[in-house]
Amino acid sequence: MAPTSLVWFRNDLRVSDNPALTAAFQQGGEVRAVYIHETDSTLRPIGGAARWWLHRSLRALAEDLAGIGVELRTATGPALATLFSEMERTGATAVFWNRRYAPAEREIDTAAKARAEKAGMVARSFAANVLVEPFEVTTGSGGPYAVYTPFWRNLRQRDIPRPLPRPRRREPITPAVAVDGDYRVPPWARKLEAYWTVGEAGAHQALERFLDRHTADYPETRDIPARDATSRLSPHLRFGEISPRQGWPAAIARRHRHGADAEQVRRPALAGGSRGARGLAGRPHWHPHCRCRDAGAVGDWDHAQPGPHAYSVAAGQKPADRLAEG
Repeated sequence: MAPTSLVWFRNDLRVSDNPALTAAFQQGGEVRAVYIHETDSTLRPIGGAARWWLHRSLRALAEDLAGIGVELRTATGPALATLFSEMERTGATAVFWNRRYAPAEREIDTAAKARAEKAGMVARSFAANVLVEPFEVTTGSGGPYAVYTPFWRNLRQRDIPRPLPRPRRREPITPAVAVDGDYRVPPWARKLEAYWTVGEAGAHQALERFLDRHTADYPETRDIPARDATSRLSPHLRFGEISPRQGWPAAIARRHRHGADAEQVRRPALAGGSRGARGLAGRPHWHPHCRCRDAGAVGDWDHAQPGPHAYSVAAGQKPADRLAEG
């Protein structure tokens, strides 16, 4: 009999183009899913607005997963102890997750894989939230890029993998009512619902809206606060409701439909263009793939400088867009 597999969701709250979820389905057995509110002291606590977004995103993900026969549970506690408690509860002998890149997160993931393998379990991780992984694109000397334009030249010569489809549908189930049930929406957050559509479907709507309406004049309008000219994708990318690999072919398809130049479309949509990338230099929290000046300052994003991996996925945003913080 095929083993039960557990998918550990983190910053990848989507069903399509989710390598960990796809791998679990390929095992052939029952698939369970968990999101852990990690309380490890080495991790940066999530902010209030980001916590509201996370709640709505988990609810949307639970419904999407239920549609393909997978139940999502949420739990709170130290990452490793909670993960293996969930594996024991479900009887899972295989666990799959998508990689994170901040130092403290990498340490947790490395320890989880070592513990699973020591117990004779299957533990596999995947690249899901970047166009290329940090160690795949380097300068001639083997180090990371510190300047955007050379990085962009290197990136655009690479074959970016096509995004994965949704796993094959199984018998739908009723989503668990208790998904993130302990959270209470603060009064100040209710107004956000009028401005944002949280979840995977909302992320794709935001991408299509940006590609259809704003790419042509993006370089000129992105710095004008009064203009609705940016992608509004930051929080969707932050929580992994859409992947960079999904945005890449969407930008190319838009070029074919409208006859726009490839550089004009792809750079604003996926990197903010060279001007946009420099504009992000003061906003490292928009995407977690940063190189910290102080390697010991785990999670201290106020003292981080963005590496080019952030530029490869972060669409242009106005400074007022704070929901991606957390």
